[in-house]
Amino acid sequence: MTLAATPFRAPACVGLLVSAIAWAGCAGSLADPAAFSADTGDAGAPANVDADASAASCPDVPTLLAATCGSAGCHDATTKAESLDLVSSGVAARLIGVPSVEGTGLLIAPSTPSQSVVYTKLLATPPFGARMPTGNPLDAAHIQCVLDWVTTEAASMSSGADSGAPPGPEAGVTGDAAASDTGSVSPFVTLRVAAGQMLPVTDAQGQTWSADTGYTGGTPDVATSPVTIAGTDSPALYNGQRYGNPTFSYAFDVPDGNYTVTLRFAELYVTGPGMRLFGIAINATTVETSFDIYAAAGAMNTAVDESYPVTVSGGKLEIDFTQGSVQVPKIDAIQIAQASAGDGGS
Repeated sequence: MTLAATPFRAPACVGLLVSAIAWAGCAGSLADPAAFSADTGDAGAPANVDADASAASCPDVPTLLAATCGSAGCHDATTKAESLDLVSSGVAARLIGVPSVEGTGLLIAPSTPSQSVVYTKLLATPPFGARMPTGNPLDAAHIQCVLDWVTTEAASMSSGADSGAPPGPEAGVTGDAAASDTGSVSPFVTLRVAAGQMLPVTDAQGQTWSADTGYTGGTPDVATSPVTIAGTDSPALYNGQRYGNPTFSYAFDVPDGNYTVTLRFAELYVTGPGMRLFGIAINATTVETSFDIYAAAGAMNTAVDESYPVTVSGGKLEIDFTQGSVQVPKIDAIQIAQASAGDGGS
């Protein structure tokens, strides 16, 4: 089936910016506060600039990241707390297109830079969670510097320019892209989400599926005792779910292009075919009208995966689960992979 997508819709680490992307606590210290002042020639200058500071007076954001939370045992190249290496070169490559694990959104959103989590978490009213850095918010000028940097990096990716290294994996939702010896990676990281799960899940292939993210509506649920799931070598993925009350959706920022959306299901509740029927639409195109997990899998507690090609234009990919004639919709896991050349929608 071919879809033509339509646009739609700790203690924290001590320092200035890194708390915006570090969701778990780690010890850290500002190695050289003077390095982030507008006047780097004055070792005693405070790390502040006037509100009307120009881009030329902005601190170097990657350097700020490395010095603030790149200390040993935190976001250094060895420990990579929360899967974030903020010390190695090409830090933007590890943020661009990578979903936040705390709430909906990408750390750096290529198509909508002003919605990037590394920026919006600095604002007085962030879209989710507490303002970062906790107890030490940036002034308006520094926040503007971060937005300028995010916008430049996002534009570099969109134009194919080399901003130090193309975007790659890390930070919760991981994928197949792997760094080479030069630090370069493929331009899109496969998104993997374990629906309903509060913690990431590692499958039998060693791939990490992020804790539930990107959703609107629905109710999370994880089996209190592990259920044996037939037809899979990764049963933990099917022991968690998000189900409708009565409907819910997921939305992700992705670069325009062709993708394969794979939805993973196992029926743990109803005991026969025709007892749960629901609809699925991807970017407003219906792909299922009365999907029956039990019938598709052939039994309860049995894995069944369904894949759908989609072409994205507009930088958004939305999956809607709608109530059918009986019971409510549910999903166990979602994978969004870039299609191979010649694949995908038209």
